[in-house]
Amino acid sequence: MASTRTSHFTIMKILLLIGLLTASSLALADDAFDQFSGKVYDEACSQRQAGFEKADREYRAAIAATFQYADRIDVFLLDFDWGLGNYRVNEEEPVFRISNDGPRETQIFKQTTVPTTDIPQWCAATTKLLVSQRFDGVAFCHLPIHGIRIWARGHVLSQTSLCWHCQTYYFAYPDVTQSLAISKDGADLEKLCSEVMPVPSHEEMQKMQEAREARLKAKDAREVKEAEEKEARETKEAKEKEAREAHDAKGRR
Repeated sequence: MASTRTSHFTIMKILLLIGLLTASSLALADDAFDQFSGKVYDEACSQRQAGFEKADREYRAAIAATFQYADRIDVFLLDFDWGLGNYRVNEEEPVFRISNDGPRETQIFKQTTVPTTDIPQWCAATTKLLVSQRFDGVAFCHLPIHGIRIWARGHVLSQTSLCWHCQTYYFAYPDVTQSLAISKDGADLEKLCSEVMPVPSHEEMQKMQEAREARLKAKDAREVKEAEEKEARETKEAKEKEAREAHDAKGRR
């Protein structure tokens, strides 16, 4: 009887040891799987992202290739205080489209056209930025002070808004507008923009903003006055019509 209990105890120890070894093996297998699958996933994501970046860069390069036909370039001084969050508040006020996703626009304070002889220089500087493979990180903010619009035969080849503070520019693909890092490859373009359209002082910018607000208030005042005049005319016409109808009715009696 004691021999039987000893045999049962031995068997139980063996089964327990097998269970522990099996659990340990499964845990090691799970760890190996997690490490392998994680590595595969990370590599796949990295390759996918690299593919997207390559395709986007090739698209920007294709757009830049059309600059050889450019016959006009406009440079804009933008209201950076509004930046990405600005929507058109007055149809009469000129605005610059920042993003097609929204759309989002900002106010135009000033605009100038680049001399024809300088167009190749501007195209080269813009191309250098668009095809850049540098990556210095991208900020989430975008408060553009300059905008560029490149034309050919009456058609816009490309336009972008530039935020030198955040070092970002916006580029419109067919399906999305993307924020990209300006990096050191944008230095030539920044220099050109600063020469042609110098950034105003804080006081000058404040005056331009106040002038814009004054125009908006004046427009609102005109609209209120026009509405009041229209209401007065309609009231007068209604009373005259009522008087004529009363006179006609009296004549028929």
